[in-house]
Amino acid sequence: TFDPPLSLPVLVQGESYTRTLSIIFTVAGAILAVLAILIGLWTWLHRNTHVVKASQPAFLLLICIGVVFMSCAVIFMASQNPPHSYEYVNFTCMGGFWFFCFGFGLAMSALFAKTWRIN
Repeated sequence: TFDPPLSLPVLVQGESYTRTLSIIFTVAGAILAVLAILIGLWTWLHRNTHVVKASQPAFLLLICIGVVFMSCAVIFMASQNPPHSYEYVNFTCMGGFWFFCFGFGLAMSALFAKTWRIN
């Protein structure tokens, strides 16, 4: 095993810097989620037009849903500031990875299925 040294330096972390980045990434994730929802709504409303029908709206909606999940992962990951408890940080860390993996899998599988269907 490994015994840590007795005199470790004190970790100094700029609280305002991490808080500012957390706010920036939370706002960016929320904007991305709203844009993906709006694009999905536009796709749903115009699903019978020629251009959207040729673009396969079911796959476009799945990609939008995947992007919403991935942007929720950004919000989860941005909320991991030091003043929170261990359980909260553990929950947001696992939630962020689950949301990102699910959203990435959903968006990429729809994209690959769409490409495979075209070919």
